[in-house]
Amino acid sequence: MSSNLKKKSITMIGLLFFSVALSMISIPAVSAAGINQTTTGLLNGQETWTGTHTLTDNVTVAPGASLVVNAGTTINIPFGKHIDVRGAICVAAASCGAPSDGTASNAVKFAWSLPTDYTVRGPCAGSIDAACGSGIVIRNTIDEAKTGFNFVEFENAYGYELILNIGGNAAARYAALVFDGPRTNANGLVFTNTNSSNIFLTNLADPTITGSTFTLGNDAYAIGKRAAISAYGAGAGINDPLRITTSTFTGDAEGSCGNSGSGISMIYADNSYLSVEDVTISDNGYGVFLSQSSGGVLNSDITVNCAAIDTKGFKQTGSIKHTLDVNDNILTTTDGAGITAYDQARVSAYRNTISGAEQASGIAIRSSIVDLQDNIIGPIGGFNGLWIYGTSDVTAIGNTITDVGKEPVVHGEYHYQDSGWPSVAPTESRLYMADNVIENNAATCNSVKMYGGDFQCPAIHIFRASATLYNNTVKNNVGDALRIKGSIVNVQNNNMQTDSFAVNISHHDDNYGNKYG
Repeated sequence: MSSNLKKKSITMIGLLFFSVALSMISIPAVSAAGINQTTTGLLNGQETWTGTHTLTDNVTVAPGASLVVNAGTTINIPFGKHIDVRGAICVAAASCGAPSDGTASNAVKFAWSLPTDYTVRGPCAGSIDAACGSGIVIRNTIDEAKTGFNFVEFENAYGYELILNIGGNAAARYAALVFDGPRTNANGLVFTNTNSSNIFLTNLADPTITGSTFTLGNDAYAIGKRAAISAYGAGAGINDPLRITTSTFTGDAEGSCGNSGSGISMIYADNSYLSVEDVTISDNGYGVFLSQSSGGVLNSDITVNCAAIDTKGFKQTGSIKHTLDVNDNILTTTDGAGITAYDQARVSAYRNTISGAEQASGIAIRSSIVDLQDNIIGPIGGFNGLWIYGTSDVTAIGNTITDVGKEPVVHGEYHYQDSGWPSVAPTESRLYMADNVIENNAATCNSVKMYGGDFQCPAIHIFRASATLYNNTVKNNVGDALRIKGSIVNVQNNNMQTDSFAVNISHHDDNYGNKYG
């Protein structure tokens, strides 16, 4: 009997030790990722939105959290509300974790409702519109490996408001999709009924945007029309730019030119690195405007009313001054210039075809450094093929300039005393021209102050500047082949066929005791 009790005691003690040991083993909790759980507030964990999901207020994807939106999903969002992504968001892209890729026929849609009472002010500081704030913002804290967009439509987004410090002043920017610093991929984006910009990028954001369809922001009430893509301080470097490729832009076909015109640029970039390649821009006032920006506009077709590619200044990294490459484009304008390079711009333009410009020149250059090679310029209905003034340094090699409204090439602004022209007095400027072909020039030019009225337009007009002209061909020309006034020139081995003087060279007396040339 005592032996049996002893055995039972040993058994009980063994069970006790086993239970204590078992309690000390940590067994992790297992929980499935949430499905359509978050409708407002903080999304903190892993979640998938699928089918139809409706938000009731703003949603923030927390740092470290992950949101997957399956292909074909529709997300309904109240007007004025946003999604703020600080963790990761993967929208219909298998490459970042979605179960399958979206397609054009099975896209994700983010759809915002529209206000019924626009007299109620929305949440924004800079706009009074009731719907202001509608959009998605992607922060620079995201997990880039788990973030991406593939075939996504943004419907009725007014635009998320981002307040920036620009030139020491607070400035509001708005867009349906804001990239605040991240690098990611976005493909197949479509924007419908967007008040502000489709996309705004800042804080060194350098995503790659492909295969997308863009249009102007259509607000005509609170903030006015906006560029389809707007960037300030975007791109992480000349080798890590914001990239926009294989996309289509359409806008306001009635957009007009000039300071008082209604035209808006499709792509607007300030202080940015960007690469625009293989895009189509049509039915709009302006094409691409780049201020203090560098990178490239390549292999694109831009057909607009005003300037196709407008540039001012350049982007600099330390002591390195970067150039904007404008290559292999077809630039067709109704009234404006094909390319402008103003105010210390640095532009290299190769193999472009430029035509139109009923109220402008093919390429307009003011106080900039420009390299032009193998371009076809013309017909130009307005003024010059090349219009160069200010303190510029221009190289032109292997270009063809044909059928222009005035002189094919003007270097130095001889109209500076004429009414209605830029009152920019001639300054030191340099032009090197070699192996160019200039043909079909029979226009009449005019300068009351310099030439007393009308005169037959010369093929190349150099005024109070310096130029080297080597191995160029001028043919089918009515006016002077070369008209050189008050300038220093080196002319060698050119072939000039003209009805007037091959070279008409003279001093310039400004009637203030100064003689030039």
